[in-house]
Amino acid sequence: MNLFKTKQLMAYKEMLLGIDGFSPPTKDIYAFIKEDADTTISSIYKHDYFSNISLSTIKRAVTILSSHGLIEINRCSKDRRKQLIRAKV
Repeated sequence: MNLFKTKQLMAYKEMLLGIDGFSPPTKDIYAFIKEDADTTISSIYKHDYFSNISLSTIKRAVTILSSHGLIEINRCSKDRRKQLIRAKV
């Protein structure tokens, strides 16, 4: 598959998920959350892929995704300081 066809497929899948209007970092963070069942803001921030993204950008993306109903945020039962993030869709 060539790069252009891959980009077209990606744009189509983003449209189906309803994330096509979001910024690239928000889309990447959503993809990461969908991949890992119990994500935290800290685990996103510490991942090498997001090394060039600020903590405030990550927090903003999580807020946007939550306000659009794409993710849910719950307190961890073992450590009440942790907030577990899961994709709804």
